[in-house]
Parts: sequence; structure tokens; C-alpha cells
Amino acid sequence: MGGSTSLMPFPEHGIVVAVRSNLCYADTPSIALKIAQAFVEQGISPARKSCRPVNAWLYPTRAEAAPPPASPSACGD
Repeated sequence: MGGSTSLMPFPEHGIVVAVRSNLCYADTPSIALKIAQAFVEQGISPARKSCRPVNAWLYPTRAEAAPPPASPSACGD
């Protein structure tokens, strides 16, 4: 029993590749690199410098976490 897993980030291209095999002798890093190269060669995923992490919804900023203040007109005043 065993397996092999590789998680390879390529931040300069905005790509993360995960490869998992149920074979312990599988060359998952090589497979991950080939997958990333295929995307880079086609220019599918350019790096973004201004984007938030994928899990940003787990850790909202203070502005996003605070509810908006109620306006007097919304309260019927």
C-alpha cells in the first residue's frame, strides 16, 4: 500500500498543480511539471498581482466582516 502526492506552486505563472497517484513509485513531480508546462505554453493562466487568495472568504478583511452601518432613511426616520 502507498501512494505519491505532489503539490507544486508556480507563482510566477499563477498556477498550482496537484498530482496524486495510488502507486508509490509514480513520478508525480515530473507529471505536475508537465501539466504546468502545458498551461504556460498556451498562456492560459497569467500571474495576477492584485488578486486575493482563493481561501479569502475564510479570512475576510475587517471592512468585509463588519456589517454596513444603517442609514436613517432605511430605518424609516
